[in-house]
Amino acid sequence: MIQKERDQIESSFTSGDINLLVTTDVLSRGYDNKKVWLVIQMDLPVLKSNTSANIYLHRVGRARAPQSICVSFYDSHEDKAILPFLKTWIPAADQPRWMEKALKSSN
Repeated sequence: MIQKERDQIESSFTSGDINLLVTTDVLSRGYDNKKVWLVIQMDLPVLKSNTSANIYLHRVGRARAPQSICVSFYDSHEDKAILPFLKTWIPAADQPRWMEKALKSSN
């Protein structure tokens, strides 16, 4: 898709002409729209460095509306490396119950 097409789609989303925007990592940085209230990550970034952790933060940071939600699908075989990062980033009260068990089993 060329930049002009991406700009038109983004404009349609911002104006409310379309209500759903499906994107790739291309939009994970630099997109700031307070209408985004839900981000669904079909896959977590492969955690190889702090850069990968920043990719995650930028993805979830797209949910900018008040009371926004981010849903991330976690694969217990593919996503273990990101768990320690998530544990430090997600406040303890908001961490899912399975996370501690998954962290212990990955050691």
